[in-house]
Amino acid sequence: PHNMYFRPKFDQKVKENGIPNECFHICPTKLVNKILKQGLHPKDYGRKSNHPERVYLFLQKPIIWKEIARTFRESRNEKYSLLKIDTSKLYNKIDFYFDSLTMTDNPAIYTNETIPSQYIIEIDREKNNEESFI
Repeated sequence: PHNMYFRPKFDQKVKENGIPNECFHICPTKLVNKILKQGLHPKDYGRKSNHPERVYLFLQKPIIWKEIARTFRESRNEKYSLLKIDTSKLYNKIDFYFDSLTMTDNPAIYTNETIPSQYIIEIDREKNNEESFI
């Protein structure tokens, strides 16, 4: 079966006052050290799902972030981390857009630009003894 998605041709730019001072990003733990050195780059990391090369951020800290990571996971032993981005320092430096596919109770935004590493910290990660469900 094939799914068809309708997306707006141009996503809506987020106004500065529409972005909280902190946003959140879920990524594979194996990438954290590189991200903390080089920043978050718009890449799709060769994922099977068809996403444009963007950096996606949640507007609020996802309470169930490990369940969200579970939907991203491609192998049973892949662990994920939760990053916090200080978006207050990015106003007028980076353009953000609303993600039309993530209209849940915790909407997401994205950028096509690199988020510099000095605005990123790791705040949580899956542990080895946690069960990784697929």
